[in-house]
Amino acid sequence: MISISRNSALYITMTVLLLASALASGCQGSKGPTVSKGSVLPGISLPATDGRQLNIPGDMKGDLTVLLFWSQGCHYCKKEMPLIEPLYRKYRERGFSFVAIHMGPGMEASREMKEEMGLSFPIAVDESSSLGKRYGIVSVPTMFVLDRNGIVLEKVLGGLGAGDLEKLIKENI
Repeated sequence: MISISRNSALYITMTVLLLASALASGCQGSKGPTVSKGSVLPGISLPATDGRQLNIPGDMKGDLTVLLFWSQGCHYCKKEMPLIEPLYRKYRERGFSFVAIHMGPGMEASREMKEEMGLSFPIAVDESSSLGKRYGIVSVPTMFVLDRNGIVLEKVLGGLGAGDLEKLIKENI
């Protein structure tokens, strides 16, 4: 008998629902190139909630980097970010970067959420969702894990739980 945790069951359910929703709405992803494991992540510059421009992945070169694509309507995304915060604080001095990328309009809402949740990692805003299209994002949350050179180690639909993320960090940092 296979035993799975409640969080794993929730993760599986959310992933299935997101995929079903994307298929039902006719979403086929971008017509352009998509980013996959082993590819170099195309660079882009996005405004961040702290007022600076983030050059992704350029500003993160030299670090193991996780990019989390999320949206305001994704309750799982909002629930996951406070769980990632302790990992970011624990590993950032050892070469770990984490950036949450909000897809869609909402700079002020992203700022407010960051303050309310006490998040210290950067949140960038892709108001036109052009980066999501360029990277082949069809649903949120989607995570990209990049090595120190900006090469995609993993593309994870549905995000990772904190335990799995910490394991991945320890293995690659």
